[in-house]
Amino acid sequence: MSKKNNNQDFTPRDLSRLTEKGAKETAKESSYGDFGQARDAAVLDKTKRRKRLLFWLTMLLIAFLFILWILMFWWTRAGDLVIDVDRLAEQKGIILSETSDFKDPETILSGDSVDGVTNITYAWLTDNMSMDGDISYLDNYTNKEDKTIDGGSHNGDSNNDKKAVAGTDSAGDNYLAYTFYCKNVGNESVDYNATLVNNGAAKSMDEAVRVLVFKNGEPTVYAKKQHNSNEPEDDSKFIPKSIKSEPWINGKEIMTTKSEDFKPGDVDKYTILMWVEGNDPECVNEILGGHMKMSMTFSVEDEEV
Repeated sequence: MSKKNNNQDFTPRDLSRLTEKGAKETAKESSYGDFGQARDAAVLDKTKRRKRLLFWLTMLLIAFLFILWILMFWWTRAGDLVIDVDRLAEQKGIILSETSDFKDPETILSGDSVDGVTNITYAWLTDNMSMDGDISYLDNYTNKEDKTIDGGSHNGDSNNDKKAVAGTDSAGDNYLAYTFYCKNVGNESVDYNATLVNNGAAKSMDEAVRVLVFKNGEPTVYAKKQHNSNEPEDDSKFIPKSIKSEPWINGKEIMTTKSEDFKPGDVDKYTILMWVEGNDPECVNEILGGHMKMSMTFSVEDEEV
C-alpha cells in the first residue's frame, strides 16, 4: 500500500491567491499606519491649540493685573480730591484754575492727599480755636511765600501751632483744604451744575467726616444723614448755627450746586474742607487712620436734548 503524498503541487493559481492576500495585508498595515499618523497629527494640533489658548489667557490675565495695579497705584497716589470739567462744559468754555488770575487754566485739578488722619473738631479750624471763631481765613488762603498763589491745596498749613498745643500728634495732617476757581471763557451764558461725590472711604471714615464747601464766600457744612432720618447729624453743639447745615444727598453724592446764567468772564470761587469730626457718634477708634476720596464734576446740560 503506497503512502499518500502530502506534497501538493504549487500551482500558478495558488501563487496568485497568495500574492493577492499579501497585497491586502500590506494595504491594511499601510492604512493602519496612515490612521496612526493622522491621529498623532490631530493630537499634536490640539495640543498646539491648547498651548496657544493658554498663552493668550495668560497674557490677558497679566494685562488685567497690570491695569488693576495701575488703578490701585492711581487710587493710592492720586489726591484725595479731584475736580474736573466734563466734555460739554469744556466745549462751552468752563475752565478751572488754582489761582484767581487763571494763569494756568485746566480742565482737571487734584488736591494733595491727607496722610495720618486724626479726629479734630470744627473749633480747631477757626482762627482762635473757639466755635465762634473765624473760619473764613481758610477760604481766603494765600501762599505765604508767593502771594500770587491764592488757591490749591493748603491742608492744615494754618494754625498748626495752636492745634499742636491742643494735643494733636499730627498737626497739619488732619484736615483737607482746597481752594480753586471756575470761569466761563466761552461766548455765551451757561447754566452749570457742580456735584461733589464720595469715591470711597477706608475704615468707614465717611461716617464721621464733615465736608464744608465755600461757594463765593458762603459756607455750607455737609454731614451724612442720621439713621432713619433725612436730617444731617445734629452739630449745633460744636458748629455755629450761622453756618448752613445740609445732609448728604445719598451715600454716594455729597452735594450739588447750580450756577444759572453764568456769563462770559464770570468767576465762581470754591473752597472745600474735610475733616473727621471728633464729636460725631460714629467717630470711633476703628475709623482712625482711614481715608476718603472725593471728586467734583462741573457739567452743562445739553440744550439739544
